[in-house]
Amino acid sequence: MLAKGSNEITASFPSTMEYVPIVREFVADSLRQYGFTDKFSYRMEIMVDELVVNAVQYGSLSQKSRVDLAVAVLTDHVSLVVKDEGGTPESISEMQESLLHSATGCETRSSRLGLEIVKMLAESVEVSSEGETVTKVRVQRKGGNCESPAV
Repeated sequence: MLAKGSNEITASFPSTMEYVPIVREFVADSLRQYGFTDKFSYRMEIMVDELVVNAVQYGSLSQKSRVDLAVAVLTDHVSLVVKDEGGTPESISEMQESLLHSATGCETRSSRLGLEIVKMLAESVEVSSEGETVTKVRVQRKGGNCESPAV
């Protein structure tokens, strides 16, 4: 289900790759409608793509797993939250560790490359877990003076 409220874009969908293009395009198109530039919307689309792909690949506990996405459009930034139904405590710790220490060259694990891309595009990235079954990634990106719409 995709929805766009007054200042929020939400999506809840099955944890399969076929939904990734639909969700990322929906978010980018919605941000353009809010008045963000094409450049800003495209960068958010990249972040949505990387985080949702990661949630599908590493956070799916079963074929019935779901991914939830929420984008809050605020006056000075956009907040993006992606939740999935799992991941091991080790994988969550790995994600948190990679946020603290940017890997360079050969040290970058291909399984964490998407998170490295998100880090480059975002103002802040935070990984947390809720109990043993939910992994949450929160991203904030400022719009900048010429990129923030009037909300």
